[in-house]
Amino acid sequence: QIRGSIPLFWKHPPHLRYKPPFALSKDTTRNRKALRCHVNELLNLYQRVVFVNLIDKHGDQGRLGQLLKTALSALAVDL
Repeated sequence: QIRGSIPLFWKHPPHLRYKPPFALSKDTTRNRKALRCHVNELLNLYQRVVFVNLIDKHGDQGRLGQLLKTALSALAVDL
């Protein structure tokens, strides 16, 4: 099991709020390349990879989760 940040470009500025706002990168090409590189590295190490989305499904995190879902779907077609 590996846990970590979503392998896309986004930023989470330091903030004192419990759930500070964050910004998603609009550069889909850059996101796809980063995700493809990450997934290929995992496949080389483990042969089989399962992604489980454990983030909040609403608000900013929901948008980030949707971006990951869309990017993974596009990547699955390419693989």
